[in-house]
Amino acid sequence: MNKPKSLLKNFIYNSIFTILNLLFPIITLPYVSRIIGADGIGRINFSNSIMNYFLIVASLGIPLYGVREIAKVKNDDTELGRAVSEILIINFISTIICMTAYYLMVNIFGYFKDDYILFLISGISLFLNIFNLDWFYQGLEEYKYITFRSAVIKIVSIISMFFFVKDRNDYIIYALINVLALSGNNLINILNLKRFVRPQFKSLRIKRHLKSIMVLLSIQVAVNIYINLDTTMIGILSDKESVGYYSNAIKINKIIVSVITSISTILLPRLSEYVNEKKFDDFNLLVEKAFKFIIYISVPAMIGVFFLSEPIIIILSGKEFVPAINTMRILVPLILVLGIGNLFGTQVLMPLGKEKKIFFSVFMGALINFIINLILIPKFKQNGAAISTIIAESTVMICQVFLAFKYLSFKVSIKDFKNNILSNLAMIVILFVISISIKNLFVKFILSVLSGAITYLSFNILLKDKLTNEVISRIMRIKKVHR
Repeated sequence: MNKPKSLLKNFIYNSIFTILNLLFPIITLPYVSRIIGADGIGRINFSNSIMNYFLIVASLGIPLYGVREIAKVKNDDTELGRAVSEILIINFISTIICMTAYYLMVNIFGYFKDDYILFLISGISLFLNIFNLDWFYQGLEEYKYITFRSAVIKIVSIISMFFFVKDRNDYIIYALINVLALSGNNLINILNLKRFVRPQFKSLRIKRHLKSIMVLLSIQVAVNIYINLDTTMIGILSDKESVGYYSNAIKINKIIVSVITSISTILLPRLSEYVNEKKFDDFNLLVEKAFKFIIYISVPAMIGVFFLSEPIIIILSGKEFVPAINTMRILVPLILVLGIGNLFGTQVLMPLGKEKKIFFSVFMGALINFIINLILIPKFKQNGAAISTIIAESTVMICQVFLAFKYLSFKVSIKDFKNNILSNLAMIVILFVISISIKNLFVKFILSVLSGAITYLSFNILLKDKLTNEVISRIMRIKKVHR
């Protein structure tokens, strides 16, 4: 029997986990960008984008499906063991098939011969997918375990990178370190599995999962097509340097997005549990709070990233990546768009069993992304891909919000956010003054982050913003408990 976990603690742990997952490339970015350059980064990301198409199919939507199914049966040890065994068997078969197809493609077609070793290394991630059990630990809400496991692996990986990556030819070693970091996570997952569950191999019903998994696979394929499509199409229609600019620009935005969507990620097991137990009032209340919190942190994050794009890119990547500054600014709306889309799509429609509706919205986004990429990338390169991504993701978000509100009873008013609007306006004024008055990029970055955060929080506190007061009171209660 699993005890209910604190959603706030889950959010904190999952935020740390999410940051760690993206902090590895960000910590290494200033060093790696200068050592292997835009071309090396572009080659790595291009090979990964090709491999990811096979990884999507190999995963079969299990990273999402597994969380939901584990959350449903986590209080029944026998059913939990059976569900884990069934899903692992399905994942093993699909991964072996996709891995075989990938390596055949790389060896048969001459297109891959220039970076043959790099494509072989990228393919290791396919094999490691067999041991990917994050969906199991997320379903049990074991975010503390996930966080500490990830921290250990990231530290080892960062040390390895500084020790082994010394010149431009070492981009292959850097790619290998990234893959080995993944293998460490998955190996620990397998070794710790018996602590949480005893796999069951009697009376297995593998077929019961296939219908839902195939629907989720369709969603994952569509989602990842337009996640990877930009990188792939820039590499084909433009050049590897533009891939490098785009990759570094979107990487920063993804860190912010991942922190914001971490609040939604921890909701999936809890919302699935509420639906299973028909607690729809609790379901609505939790979604309403999550929506307001996402708005609360997304908008100031967008403002901050927009004003700080220049110092972020130059400090982290170097002057070689100056073309990525405008790309990063174009991508800023992703912070809000993906935060809202993830909540109403993955966390609301999925627990309600509305996977087909999610697929419709995602398919439309992928189609729009492909068409606009064809038009814009040849002329505007990485900036064209950024514009295409914003339009596609906005389409997906609008569809998912419209579909989700058919099943929700709470209402949203602009009055709910009046304090946040005033606080954001004050933050814009402060950041604008700093941006035009300070030339040193490092000083500008530090001063902007501190001043922006203090201004936003101070105005919300002075205006007695309800959400701000609630968050502060919850944090204070946690501190009292741990004294």
